[in-house]
Amino acid sequence: MQPAALLAGLLVLAGTSPALGQSPVVDAIGLAAEAESSERMPLQEAVVTAAVGDVAALVDAARNADATPLAREIAVWALGEVGTDEACGSLSEFVGGGGDDIGIRVVAATAAGRCGDFEPLRSLLAIDSAVVRAKAAIVLGLLGDREALPAVAALRADDAMQELGTFVELAAGLLGDESTVETLEQLLSTRPARHHAAIALARMDRSAAMIDLRLACRNPDPLLRHEALRAFAERRWRGAREAVVAAVADPNPRIAVWATRQAELWEHLGD
Repeated sequence: MQPAALLAGLLVLAGTSPALGQSPVVDAIGLAAEAESSERMPLQEAVVTAAVGDVAALVDAARNADATPLAREIAVWALGEVGTDEACGSLSEFVGGGGDDIGIRVVAATAAGRCGDFEPLRSLLAIDSAVVRAKAAIVLGLLGDREALPAVAALRADDAMQELGTFVELAAGLLGDESTVETLEQLLSTRPARHHAAIALARMDRSAAMIDLRLACRNPDPLLRHEALRAFAERRWRGAREAVVAAVADPNPRIAVWATRQAELWEHLGD
C-alpha cells in the first residue's frame, strides 16, 4: 500500500474531527511508532506526506517531551525527508541530542545530512560507541561525503570496530575506495547489505551491480532508494530512464522532485 493510501486510511480511522484525532501529522507519527519495525518505513513516509504542508506540527512533535523516544525520532527523521528550508533549518536544535538522547542525535545528524550538512554525522565518527560510529560511516557513505573518507578509513585501525569491520569497508566503498571491491562483490549476496554494495559498485562503474542496483531503486528506505536512483541515472544503464520516470510519482517529496528534474533534463537534452 502506498503511503498516501495509508494516510488516507489513517484519517478515516482517526476521524477528521479534532475530537477524534489530533492532527494528520501527529496521528501519522503515532501509527508509525506503533508499527512493527519491519512494517514501519511506509508509515514513516506517510508522516512526510502529511507534514509537507505543516512543518510546524512536525517540529512540535519532535520537541514533545511527553512523546516516546521513537515517536520523536520519527518526527526528526521526517524533517530531513521533507527537506524544505523551514524543515532543514529546524534541525539545529536536535543535532545535539537534547541531553543524553543519542537516538535523537543520530537521527538528527542523518536528517541534517539529507539537508546537505554533514558536520553532525562527521562528529559521530568520534563518539564513544562503535555501533554509532558504524552507522554514521554508512550514512556518510550513502550521502557521498568524500571529505569523510579519511576519517572513515581510519576506523579500520580502531580495535573497537573490528567486529563491525564489514560496515567500515562498505562505507569506504560507498565513498569510492576501490580497495573494497572484493568485499563489495561478496556483499552482493548478503541480503541486508546488497543494495548498499550495489550503489558502491555502481559509483565505481562496475556494471556487475546493475541488477541489484535496479532492485535498490525500489528499496523501502528513501535515502538508499534515492542514492540508487542517482547512481543508475548517472550511468544511464539499461532501465535507468524507466526507473527515473517511475520515481516522478515517488511518495517521498525529495525523490519525486529530483526525478522530475532529471526526466526534464533528459527531455531537454533530447536523450
